[in-house]
Amino acid sequence: MEKHFEALVQGLIDEKWAMVDDFIPKDKIDILKKDILSHFNAGDFNAAGIGWGSEHTVKAAIRSDKVLWLDSGNQEKDSFYRYYISMMNDFKDYLNRELYLGIKRFESHLTVYEPGAFYKKHVDQLKGANSRVVSCIFYLNENWQSEDGGQLRIYPNETDEVNYTDVLPIYNRIVVMLSDDVYHEVRPSFKKRLSITGWMRADDTLIPL
Repeated sequence: MEKHFEALVQGLIDEKWAMVDDFIPKDKIDILKKDILSHFNAGDFNAAGIGWGSEHTVKAAIRSDKVLWLDSGNQEKDSFYRYYISMMNDFKDYLNRELYLGIKRFESHLTVYEPGAFYKKHVDQLKGANSRVVSCIFYLNENWQSEDGGQLRIYPNETDEVNYTDVLPIYNRIVVMLSDDVYHEVRPSFKKRLSITGWMRADDTLIPL
């Protein structure tokens, strides 16, 4: 696992973002897709919003995915979540040792993009806040092809619309990026797209979203 952490850190240093495939042993994640869809079909997901606190709003013209925040309740129910959160906390410690980022905690939610869903160009740092340091997206989509859409499109800056990199959301792939500096979007997906999205944070404050 440390070799994956090392590759991700080097990518953050060189490009401000990085990608690693085969991130987790396969036997650890085979049940996760079923668990996510079970939560989704039970109506546990909510429309994702933008902003935080009093400015938190749902704007389907900007993003149209649905999310389920991971907390102690569903982590206890689904053992993979406990494994994943534990591993990401190890990654947090590794980031702090190597890059001295002062990260204090990791938060995350399950994410589902239904056919037609998207998220327009943005950075992950919330307006009026500076607590998100590194964004982490772990994908769970088997046999995903380019024609299925749903690419993570990464831009070199806010204004450049030409020199982007498209990343397919394939099974057992993780992407990490600097939360306040990497502009990205999720292109419209043409079939159901599953992921765990999380952030390394430099504060202890729990912000309800």
